[in-house]
Amino acid sequence: MPATSDAISADPVLQQLVEQFHRSESDDEDGLYSDAIRLALAARWLRLRSNGQNQPVDGLQQWRLKRVTAYIDKHINEAISLADLAQTAGLSRMYFAARFRAATGLRPHDYILRRRIERAKELLLQNEQSLVDVALDVGFQTQAHFTTVFKRLEGTTPGRWRVANYQPVQ
Repeated sequence: MPATSDAISADPVLQQLVEQFHRSESDDEDGLYSDAIRLALAARWLRLRSNGQNQPVDGLQQWRLKRVTAYIDKHINEAISLADLAQTAGLSRMYFAARFRAATGLRPHDYILRRRIERAKELLLQNEQSLVDVALDVGFQTQAHFTTVFKRLEGTTPGRWRVANYQPVQ
């Protein structure tokens, strides 16, 4: 663990608490505010120190992440619950959700939506399947929901995207 002055300069919360403590010493007649700042400083210092000694691993282990993403890809056309993903990873739902987000930067639901849209784009380019069939093939319950999510992530509707990206085979 770094020296106290190093930890204070590295942590903006500790810096603010120290500044508040120095200001409070002259203004605090009964010492209650100063005592509260001291307790906050001690709590923060202990938290930083314990984090330095027992650093949690960010994200899922690579093998768990691969297992979960393979499950998502295999079941992309079905309803996929957080419980399903957590069970696939062998973790509790809440722990899995936090570790998945740390590993991917996305909540599991958002990741699934993005994978569904990526698969839909492949289908839109491959054939002339109707939009409702594409929506159902990638796990959306309705074409309206599919269109809403597609537009939010891609900036255009699936039909317009298909027209703009269609390349006839020569």
